[in-house]
Amino acid sequence: FPVTIYIHGSGNKILFGDDAEATAHHIIPTTGNSNVIFNNDNTNANFIVEGSGTRNLFFDYRGRLGLNIPSGSSSDTILHIINTTCKEGIRLENRSACHPANVTLYYKPSSPITTGTVISEINLAAKNSLGNQINYAQIEAIALDTTATTTKGQISINVATTDAAGSGVT
Repeated sequence: FPVTIYIHGSGNKILFGDDAEATAHHIIPTTGNSNVIFNNDNTNANFIVEGSGTRNLFFDYRGRLGLNIPSGSSSDTILHIINTTCKEGIRLENRSACHPANVTLYYKPSSPITTGTVISEINLAAKNSLGNQINYAQIEAIALDTTATTTKGQISINVATTDAAGSGVT
């Protein structure tokens, strides 16, 4: 199956699949003044960068990003990172003196939130003896009052336990 490559002279770009930039599948500029665009025609195709061994950068057509995803697999969530080293999995290093290193979990639904809404949570999970993911502990942030002048929040730490009947209890 032949691949058609076009050189777009006026834009200094290499076009794949069509001679018009608007309908080309991939666009690679020959100068530093334009974006490199893959899947310009928005087909349901994944973008995969093969790494050494079986670890890849995987960006799928649904907008999910995976790092160190094994060959033949895809991301289970919006951001899926697989760590195979004996170090921390994620490090945010801020080298700016104007703001501390931070991670923000920002809940921004299309409608206003109400009192008692869980706005963020961190699940601390692992496999159980059957290989199923279990949230052994959870940290939740709850909006107690969303009024602009009297905003209040709460943090809750939940620990999972199972009763004698095998029912999950928190």
